[in-house]
Order: sequence, then structure tokens, then C-alpha cells
Amino acid sequence: MTSLMTRRTEKPGRSLSQPRPGPLQYLVLGLLAVVFVYPIWWAVSSSLKPPTDIVRDPLSFSLGSATLDNYRAMFDDVPIGTGFVNTVLVVAVKGAMTMFFCPLAGYAFAKYRFPGKNLLFGVLMLTLMLPTLVLVIPLLLEMSQLGWVNTYQALILPGSIDAFSIFWI
Repeated sequence: MTSLMTRRTEKPGRSLSQPRPGPLQYLVLGLLAVVFVYPIWWAVSSSLKPPTDIVRDPLSFSLGSATLDNYRAMFDDVPIGTGFVNTVLVVAVKGAMTMFFCPLAGYAFAKYRFPGKNLLFGVLMLTLMLPTLVLVIPLLLEMSQLGWVNTYQALILPGSIDAFSIFWI
């Protein structure tokens, strides 16, 4: 004779091992929310104030006499369209180059055996430990010698093939 064992299904919701959050946790979360939201609110409200209101009371919450003059001046004085086009161009070309060349290098490291492979891979991994800031001055000097200062090549080529992309792609 057999007997059928059935399991009782768990009801969705909080399990007994997870304690219910107390008022202290909600208080801490509320304070953290204020700490993180205040700078954003201050930046937005300051962008809508005339410069005299900002100088008079820089840390105020109130919008006071809200105006869009600052935004009008920004769009009139700053070539935002040019910056947007430059950004799209650099990101598209750099992304395409990264997606083409880095998998090729990663595949070579993964599948082929060649002399110096381990040494080359070790040097590649060591470059991951270099902060980008360390490379700024050498890159500027190199771009200056190539005559590429203020050109697209100087923005695209140095970062299009990097150790992180080779390792992860």
C-alpha cells in the first residue's frame, strides 16, 4: 500500500526568518533620502533662480522668483548641438572599434598558443591596475607629437582598444 505525501504550499509574503523593518530603519532610510535628494533639488532650484537670488541666499530651498533665463542664456551662449553631435560621433566610432577589435584579441588569447602569450596577457592584466589619471599627461604628449590635439582621433583611438574590453568581451 502506498501513501501520497503532499506538501503544503508556502503563502507568498515575508518569511519568519526575515524580520519586519522597524521604525528606526525607516527613519534612517528617510534621512538618507533627504541627504541624497537635497543636492539634486538645490541644483534644480538654483538653475531656475536669477543670479542675484543665488548670491543673496545660496542654500535656500525656495524657488523664489523662478525664471528660465539661465537656460535661455545657456542655449544661446553654449553650442550644445555641436557637443551632442561630437558625443554621438565619438561614442559610435569608439564603440564600433571596440566591438570589432577587442573580441579578436580576446579570442586570440583564449584559443591560440603563441610564444610570450602568458607574458603578454600578464602585461594586459597589469594595465587594468593603472588609474586612467596616470595616463593623461603621457597621452597628451603623444597626441601633441602626432599633431592630434583637438581632433577626433585623439578622443577615439586611445580608448577604443583597452584591457577591460579585451578581457570581458
